[in-house]
Amino acid sequence: MNGVPSSPHSRVRALFLLVAVAGCVPPLPALRPERALVRDVARVVEVRGGVGWLVDELELQAVLPDAMKSACQVADGGRVASLLWLDQEITRQGGDVEKLWRDRGKDIAKVSDLLLLTRVRLVLRRADEWVRQGRCPFWLEPAPKFSGVQTQGHRLIFTIEGGGRFTEEFALGTVRYGGGGSGRLLVGYGLGETWAVSTGGEFGGGALFTNLALGQQSEFPQLVAEVAAPVVVRWQYGLTAHAEVEAGPMGYIDRGSADPTTGRVKANFNWGLRLGAAIGGTYLRLQRGFIPKFALAVTVDILPAIDGKPGLTQIGIGARTGVDFSRWFGF
Repeated sequence: MNGVPSSPHSRVRALFLLVAVAGCVPPLPALRPERALVRDVARVVEVRGGVGWLVDELELQAVLPDAMKSACQVADGGRVASLLWLDQEITRQGGDVEKLWRDRGKDIAKVSDLLLLTRVRLVLRRADEWVRQGRCPFWLEPAPKFSGVQTQGHRLIFTIEGGGRFTEEFALGTVRYGGGGSGRLLVGYGLGETWAVSTGGEFGGGALFTNLALGQQSEFPQLVAEVAAPVVVRWQYGLTAHAEVEAGPMGYIDRGSADPTTGRVKANFNWGLRLGAAIGGTYLRLQRGFIPKFALAVTVDILPAIDGKPGLTQIGIGARTGVDFSRWFGF
């Protein structure tokens, strides 16, 4: 049952493959802690499979440290029930994945769900053996309300993010182009394995050009700064993929053109509305509790015409990277 061609096991490459390979969640047990345990191990297997799962025994050694973080927190009965559920679900989906692969024209995509569940069972069986052999660290004990390790559900979440974006601004019939970066700090709560809500503060800045002529000396850029207080709703639509929408007030500091002779800067502060959407993925939880994440984001800033100031609309497209932090043991 050793599988598909492998590429180098690179964590960086894995991060950028997650969205592509994580379109949906496989079937899961109905009740905790079995549901949380199977989901955790499925996430571990999917991330590893995203960069190529080749020889089962070698892959087992690579993924067991992450799988044990979950298995050690589930009592013997919960692990047995999880394995029994996996046996039943694998039988329901066709049983022998190699035979089904041959029957379906040796198309690996047509047996992807069964292949994932088969590997999850393989990993969980070995993890169960290790737990029974007493290989768990002393500070990881079974938790009756275990909610999972590779998730943000049912816990407080702190998020640090940063990134850059390309912007296009429309105001007074003029289009200006530019770019910049921003960072933000959010705090929120995981409402379950699927939804989370966060809010916090963001600050960023950049430069805008009215005319962009490649290969020619450009005008001195107009410096801008932005602050925002978004409310972010996250939807975990796959094992490792998520989508976000956000809205909140924002402040726009423009007319920050610096006089090249005097160095003086004039600035105006305007209030507006920030809307945004993003799609991205997360990696496995690191030892200190951090879950690395990345996303491709689109934002729309709308500043109304108030008190004689012209209105403007700014569209931004860029990438964000960051980490989520939450407690992952002892629930």
